[in-house]
Amino acid sequence: GRVVYQRDSEPANGLRPTVGWAPDEIVQDDAGFFLPADAPAGVCRLAIIVYNPATAQNLATPSGEMLRLGEVNVTPR
Repeated sequence: GRVVYQRDSEPANGLRPTVGWAPDEIVQDDAGFFLPADAPAGVCRLAIIVYNPATAQNLATPSGEMLRLGEVNVTPR
């Protein structure tokens, strides 16, 4: 129930800000991450939230404000 890792950035490592997108354009954004060493063991849910940085308002997806990507099982070191 807590955020273990968060990454805030413009798509494509800042090269494709959303203000330049055409309607219905698909923009690829490859992003990796490392869980912190003190991440608790167990299941971590992966999700994406897109928001307007000027207002901090989350944008809606067909499934709500959060797009769930899957889960990762974290094992103790």
